[in-house]
Amino acid sequence: MRMQTERARRRFNKYGRQEDGDTWKEHRRIYYRKMNECKRTTWQKFVGEADERSIWKVNKYLNSIPTNTYIPTLEGQAATNTQKTDTLSKTFFPPPPPADLSDIPNASYPDPVPTNLNITMAQVERAIDKLAPNKAPGPDEIPNHILKRCCSVLQHHILALAQQSMSTGHFPQPFKETITLVLRRPNKPNYTKPNAYRPIALESTVGKVLESIMADHISYLCETLNLLPKHHFGGRPGRTMEDAMLILSESIHQAWKEGKVFSAILMDVAGAFNNVHHARLIHNMRKRKIPVEITQWVLSFLSNRTTRMRFNGITTDLIPTPTGIPQGSPLSPILYILYNSDLLEIPKGRKQLGLGFIDDILYGVQNKTAMANSSELERLLARSETWRQRHGAQFEKSKYVLIHFTRNPLAQVEATVTIGGTTIHPSPEARYLDVTFD
Repeated sequence: MRMQTERARRRFNKYGRQEDGDTWKEHRRIYYRKMNECKRTTWQKFVGEADERSIWKVNKYLNSIPTNTYIPTLEGQAATNTQKTDTLSKTFFPPPPPADLSDIPNASYPDPVPTNLNITMAQVERAIDKLAPNKAPGPDEIPNHILKRCCSVLQHHILALAQQSMSTGHFPQPFKETITLVLRRPNKPNYTKPNAYRPIALESTVGKVLESIMADHISYLCETLNLLPKHHFGGRPGRTMEDAMLILSESIHQAWKEGKVFSAILMDVAGAFNNVHHARLIHNMRKRKIPVEITQWVLSFLSNRTTRMRFNGITTDLIPTPTGIPQGSPLSPILYILYNSDLLEIPKGRKQLGLGFIDDILYGVQNKTAMANSSELERLLARSETWRQRHGAQFEKSKYVLIHFTRNPLAQVEATVTIGGTTIHPSPEARYLDVTFD
């Protein structure tokens, strides 16, 4: 029906005859009417078949406020789509950060853990089964549900491709091109700033299958052989947001039982995924005993990547992405956890807590007074500065949140934390993983 409408429009534009114009308008009217009928029928079916899980999605759709997807003038200067492309690409795809890599050339690594990269059919089927059927396709324009429906026909070919990719440590170049959707971050005060938007990579469907197989393999090694800090949550099987909040709550209550003040500082890493330095990531993986054949494949996956941004109804030309990890990739969570795990190993004391949920980091300490806690937190943050310099990361200190938890209404909880010339004043409440602690 849409093709008929388009053909009628082209015929009218070519010949300009009145009867062709009337035909085009009639086709267009029928097409729009049918589209509205299909939308209404689909919505009614969706609501009618809602179960105890999908009913919450219905509630979200009904109560959410529609957002304007148009990107306005950025920074007061980028008015045209070409200028917006330049501004957004500098934010999303910066050059490699100026990291201190002086320790890498002469680094010695522990013996890697044993691994077996012989891919099985079960791994391929599991990776295909994980694909969300209704997600938008990438540059290959192959919808996930098509691959799932054709799994029995294609799985042997995908298995052969995956095996060759893992054996040679090579990620195929055609799968390195993505489409980047530019989406608004919710509840941002100013959408004329490029950091108020989030880049989401739409990848090639078959490429995502290879990434999912490797992500599962790395995750299996990390969990089976305890290669990651125990308090790093998110993106890991059996470690949920509820677990992270429970550990924080228990730490606070344990400090109270001992008559102490528990103080926590929530850290913010600017553009976490966009600024991952590839050389530092590979170094960190090898430090954690990830085998060389896996790090070689990961480096191939990250190298020579390109993308086309899509916003305001346009799709840009190819843009190189020399740094970062593509958000939207099945590999992104586990790779970033390996990248920043050292941050969680800075707190080593018995009464110190390092808590992470992918890129959300929290340090906690307990002492008799808030002043003693502040001094201890300053020492932890000073050590985290070394991590920042070596990784080229940027901490947004203005967004740090400091909070002192105590049951004693007479306790002095005005102690501040100063780091890098920035003084962080205590807050009466802190929001961690979308839960407010006060």
